[in-house]
Amino acid sequence: MVRLWEPAHQVALVAFTAPLAIATRLGATKLVSQTNTTHPQQPAAVPIHHLPPEILSLIFRYYLADVWLSLTYRAPIWTLMRVCTLWRNVALSNHLLWTKIDGSPRGKPSESPKQSRSVLETYLTRSNPALLDIRLNLSYHDAFRIALEIFWQNRHRWRSLSIAANADVNIHNVLKSLGSDFGYGLPNLEEINLLYDGKCGTMAALSPIPALRTLVASSTFLVKPAKDHVRSAWKLITRYHGPAFSHIGTHPFILHLMPNLEICAIRDHGVNIKMGIASARYAGVQHDLPNLRVLHLSGNKNDTCLGMMRAPQLRKYEHRGVRGECALSNFIDRSKCALTTLSVRYGPHGKCLYELIQLLPALHTLILRDNRDAPNDFEGGADSTDVPSLLSGKPAALSQLSVLKVERYRQCSYKGTHDSDSFVILVKNLIALRPLRLQRARLYVPSVDVGAAWRFIREACSSVPACVDVAAGDISSYDTDEVDIKEIAEFVN
Repeated sequence: MVRLWEPAHQVALVAFTAPLAIATRLGATKLVSQTNTTHPQQPAAVPIHHLPPEILSLIFRYYLADVWLSLTYRAPIWTLMRVCTLWRNVALSNHLLWTKIDGSPRGKPSESPKQSRSVLETYLTRSNPALLDIRLNLSYHDAFRIALEIFWQNRHRWRSLSIAANADVNIHNVLKSLGSDFGYGLPNLEEINLLYDGKCGTMAALSPIPALRTLVASSTFLVKPAKDHVRSAWKLITRYHGPAFSHIGTHPFILHLMPNLEICAIRDHGVNIKMGIASARYAGVQHDLPNLRVLHLSGNKNDTCLGMMRAPQLRKYEHRGVRGECALSNFIDRSKCALTTLSVRYGPHGKCLYELIQLLPALHTLILRDNRDAPNDFEGGADSTDVPSLLSGKPAALSQLSVLKVERYRQCSYKGTHDSDSFVILVKNLIALRPLRLQRARLYVPSVDVGAAWRFIREACSSVPACVDVAAGDISSYDTDEVDIKEIAEFVN
């Protein structure tokens, strides 16, 4: 599958950036413009024409997967259609290429409203009957009222909706006005992205939303679900990315509105005084999230939410902040959950984190991200409070571990004895466990240290069984090349 897609991606990339160069790249001598030619190249001479239309259609869909179609004739889909008759026919025959529509105005609000309407109607016709992914910027909703009305009249085809606007736009009133004129309800909407700060009421204006499952909210999202039909929409959500607290409403803790939550990513938005007051006011009150399986916290103090919930089915936890071990320990003890994946930051003094890991006998993936802001108290050696060193002294606590990833920003010479490196010691002790569970171990270091670290580890682990993959990697490419928690990587990114 990989071998099939890599050249396909290359072909589509060249076609997108320089359509007339595709023939040269694929072996044709020339491709003459239709408007200036006396001896046009025969279509059969261009190798791309030997691809079946079905494969070419897949290539187009693969390349345009992340491309939004603007309401202009400069969108990438139009570029593909101008290459040749074959490409045009393939694009016209695949309605899925026309479903990702960006309704945000381009240029000044007064420019080309008729063209925008014409392009939009073309997209809607050619994408029919597929469901649509819609992105709207309501900052100029008055100037683009006609386009918004066309969008809204096709709301039964919306699969996902992203809304952006300036702070002074009352989105609730705009949507309510459209609803009063053309009706309410989004029967097929599965995902909502609220890309603006401020006013609440959006969910109320969009309801009912019986198919809703995913909500992505801005960092200052305000919630006030007073009406029953709005609360019912919240209860349908299984994936949420946004703040844990709202600054208004009878209860500031947002997560309690989503009892069926399965995947949750708390957005870092700077813990302020209001959040502190909220957490203090509701101290000791826990809400059950019986279906929560994956939790991601991005900020240093976003672990405040752990004290307000129980999640017995939680299996994967990632915290990009620091000093959250105590809150997580209390949460695990209260929820009685059995984590299998843990991704946290560590520093030179890791006793609390070490004690936390002892509570996780079912752990099979451990990711230790270096807290680069911590004092440089050790240089990768076997410091007594270094987490890998502490774990190497009691490897039985990681008897189920199959994947180990350790970041190390601190510079190290990698010229000492192998027994002085905490990562090497830990790997060797894990390999000595029976039955052998470890399958992969990675040490991520700065670019300048990759070569030395790789040679050092290769020599130190020369006797490691072939079934265990041990190596060093570049820490700068770790986030893009590695996927720790697939559910979070797909959701947050």
